[in-house]
Amino acid sequence: MKIKIRKNKLWKFFLTKLFHTDEEMTVLTFGRTLYVSNKLKISGVSKDLMIHELTHSEQQKRSYLFAIIWWIRYLLSKKFRYRQELQAYQQQMYFIKTIVTDRNMLVKFRHRLAHDLSGQGYNYITSYEDAFKQLS
Repeated sequence: MKIKIRKNKLWKFFLTKLFHTDEEMTVLTFGRTLYVSNKLKISGVSKDLMIHELTHSEQQKRSYLFAIIWWIRYLLSKKFRYRQELQAYQQQMYFIKTIVTDRNMLVKFRHRLAHDLSGQGYNYITSYEDAFKQLS
């Protein structure tokens, strides 16, 4: 997967207007490319987040044509967005479980992921309780 620094004004619009997120801390996958801010390019993308984004790349069939269709569906359908994000968060949690053995740390990760999935960044597509349950 290629990693590129985001320079496009369109990405900024998506991130700040549609998803109400911090542009500097958000990544986007489009086909085989992961777009990050300059800040994230320097500090690095965590391995669990890479798993999350690789899942989106696979959902888009690692194709720019399928990515366009995927993004249209993602933006227009709350159910589609939820299914895609849930799968990516489940893969991310599965990866975390392979490297973290401390049960308390696993619960903290699960809480953080459930908070993210159920939060403003995804326009509250699910409840926190449901997200936490789905990430078991």
